[in-house]
Amino acid sequence: MVHLKKLISKNPQDILSHIRLAEKLFDLRQYPNLGRTYQKIGRNREAVDPLEKAVKIIPNDIHNLYDLDAIYFSLGQYGESIQRLEKILQNDANHANAHFALGVAYHKLKVGSKAVEHSKIAENLFTKANNSFMMTQAKMNLDLYNKKYRPPVNGDPK
Repeated sequence: MVHLKKLISKNPQDILSHIRLAEKLFDLRQYPNLGRTYQKIGRNREAVDPLEKAVKIIPNDIHNLYDLDAIYFSLGQYGESIQRLEKILQNDANHANAHFALGVAYHKLKVGSKAVEHSKIAENLFTKANNSFMMTQAKMNLDLYNKKYRPPVNGDPK
C-alpha cells in the first residue's frame, strides 16, 4: 500500500494506481465508484464485478442498474442488459431512458414487437417531459423498427 501511495504522489494522474489503492482501502459503498471508474477508462469487463456487487448490496438502486445495463450493452450482452432495464422499470415504470434502451436492446436481439413497444413508450414519455432531443431519437428508432418489423402489406416491396 505504501508503494501505491508513492506512485500516486509522483504521478497524481495515474488512474490505475488510484484504482489499486481504492481496492486496498475499500469499503462497500465504493463499489459503484470503482465500476464507474473502470467504465470511464474503457475497461468495461472489469467494471462488471464491482457494479454487480453494488447491485447485490442495494438491489433497487436505479443508477447502479442503469450503469450495469450500459456495461452489458457495450459488451454485446443484450440479454443481461435487458434484465437490468426490466428491473429499473419494476421500480419506475415511467423511466424514459430505460424504455429507450430496451427498445434498442430488443432491436439488437431482433425482437421487433418489444423494440416497437418500448420505443413507443419512450417517445411518449420524452414528449411529456419536453425532451425534444430524446423524443426525436425515440421517434427515429420507432420509424426504423416499424419499417423493419411490420408485416408486408399487399404491394409492399420486401
